[in-house]
Amino acid sequence: MGSAVNYIFQDKQGNYWFATNGKGAYRFDGITLVQFTAKNGLCDNQVFTIQEDDKSNIWFLTVGGICRFDGKTFKTFPDKKYKLLNGNNDLKMKPHNL
Repeated sequence: MGSAVNYIFQDKQGNYWFATNGKGAYRFDGITLVQFTAKNGLCDNQVFTIQEDDKSNIWFLTVGGICRFDGKTFKTFPDKKYKLLNGNNDLKMKPHNL
């Protein structure tokens, strides 16, 4: 990865996700390590935290806002609109998600 890892998360499928400081996010399924960056649709390469909702969407809190990954594509929710960064760089899923 070659970059500081900010957060490690394990999803329901057992994949490990790594949030990095400048290299995007990585998913490791036990065999293959896949990198996701702004070139792939991730909202920013500086990722603070990663969570999963009850529909198996993966959520990324980044400098550029929050991104939802449905397994194929990313959707970005800019921080200017949602004011997500609150100093502790934490992302929490509500009981019934977003």
